[in-house]
Amino acid sequence: MAKILIVDDDADLRTLFGLGFLRRGHSIVVAGDGAAALECIGTHAPDLIITDITMPVMDGLELLRRLRADGQPTLPVVVVSAHAEQRAVATAAGADAFLVKPVALRQLAAVTEQLLAGRQAACVGA
Repeated sequence: MAKILIVDDDADLRTLFGLGFLRRGHSIVVAGDGAAALECIGTHAPDLIITDITMPVMDGLELLRRLRADGQPTLPVVVVSAHAEQRAVATAAGADAFLVKPVALRQLAAVTEQLLAGRQAACVGA
């Protein structure tokens, strides 16, 4: 299965999402902010990232911008934020999907599986 990086400053949310994806057979890596996430990406090479926007040190939008600028244009990123008005900004920064908190784990998993399937299909077709 896939390796998923969950980036959020809310430890309870990281745990909730992480347990849900572990139950679905994925492995997870967690980070509390965008700067820590960049370090995790280099070390763990995730297949997909789920990130919040509002975080200390480096927010999710800056994480997205750096990912897209630094040679990670195809790494799927799902933004999960309580700020629905940030959808257009997140999409412009490179988000593949945007979900508004509170989000049901079932909905997040469905979007994640769709993005992972699309990435796998792209790799097979290459």
